[in-house]
Amino acid sequence: MNNSVFKYVAYAVGILLLQILILNNIHINGYFSPFLYVVIILFLPFDTPKAATLGLSFLVGLLVDVFSYTPGMHTGATVLMGYLQITLLPLLSPRGDYEPGALPSVEQYGWGWFLRYAIILTVAHHLALYGLEVFTLANFYTTLIKALSSAAITVFLLILTQVSRKK
Repeated sequence: MNNSVFKYVAYAVGILLLQILILNNIHINGYFSPFLYVVIILFLPFDTPKAATLGLSFLVGLLVDVFSYTPGMHTGATVLMGYLQITLLPLLSPRGDYEPGALPSVEQYGWGWFLRYAIILTVAHHLALYGLEVFTLANFYTTLIKALSSAAITVFLLILTQVSRKK
């Protein structure tokens, strides 16, 4: 197997452990809950097959669900995110298209591209996650605020991962 696959698997396991053991226990004022595990799907190489993206999305969401006692909510939101990533990448592609084997990163495509990509997918994930959590429109604005505030803190953590990768 390829050395980069082992590095990615180790990275994904580390992020999942961080999410399950630490970040799942952080809820600031009931509105801010960071879900850094989305980085596993966001940072998939561009040439990852569609079936592998969806399969990995399902597996990551299922693992977070099992350890968070949330039956299917993370799985559904993460699979949606994986599907949207497949759909969104061609729409956001730079003029020269994506380099084979390249990763979505600030170094490769700049802050503007990365922030559009990360914000769209993270907000979609969080809206689906919180929508599945309440499964009603009774507290629509509260749910919207929770989803957007959690998405904001998650995007902030994604920016920190990009800044730390540069150094």
